[in-house]
Amino acid sequence: MGSALIALKSGAVVLPAAVIGSNKVIKGVLPRFPQITVAFGRPFKVEEDEKDKKVIMEEATVMMMRSIDSLIVKEEGSRG
Repeated sequence: MGSALIALKSGAVVLPAAVIGSNKVIKGVLPRFPQITVAFGRPFKVEEDEKDKKVIMEEATVMMMRSIDSLIVKEEGSRG
């Protein structure tokens, strides 16, 4: 909920992003550098309304995580 709190207090726009493929980098004698992709989701703002701030932050956190998850699924699906 840290990102949601910062976005709520600052009024900043949230830009969901996913780094895909970084888990396949291998260090060692012969390092391996696979294709790494950065995918960006649709920007959104976290704004106050009549709801409790904790509820707003929880909802914003869920939105961020769902957006990032969909970016990962979409990108991994397009890689075949």
